[in-house]
Amino acid sequence: MAFSALSRAAIALVLCVRTASAATPGKPYGEDLVRTGFPLFTYGVGYTVPQKVAASFTVMRASTDGAGAHGWFIQLQPGLAAGEFSVAYGGIYPTYETEYTPPFMAIALKASVVHTWGSPQGFTADRTFIGPRIDLMFLYLKYTAGWLWESDAYSSRGKNAFTWGLAVGF
Repeated sequence: MAFSALSRAAIALVLCVRTASAATPGKPYGEDLVRTGFPLFTYGVGYTVPQKVAASFTVMRASTDGAGAHGWFIQLQPGLAAGEFSVAYGGIYPTYETEYTPPFMAIALKASVVHTWGSPQGFTADRTFIGPRIDLMFLYLKYTAGWLWESDAYSSRGKNAFTWGLAVGF
């Protein structure tokens, strides 16, 4: 069975993240541990307006009290019709034995910059938009919603729109 270049790259990325997180000591089951400033990585894939199909890569500088992790993070979401960069604060509950383990539940408030290309759904191509978004995750299913404004100072109409998405996150 032949794999495409994109499939091989995705498999290599997953293996690299798995290997890197396996090298860091994790939290044993049943032991409360307070830690600050450790990296936490997540990724996902889903359908988002205006990106259409998009991948998601997140790096969080997390702190934990033993029950969950919280902290600031950056997120990149390249898609077929747009790309998004976000800076956010969020919480993941509960965390498990390693930083790689997916969350059971999560919430995040994001400040996002989205640049469109091609034929984005409900947005104009080759424009940059900014705005707040919220991510809610439960059992690996992520729902995102927000409002984006066109950031072009020379635009006379100032397009803005509701944005949403559904994804599977890990």
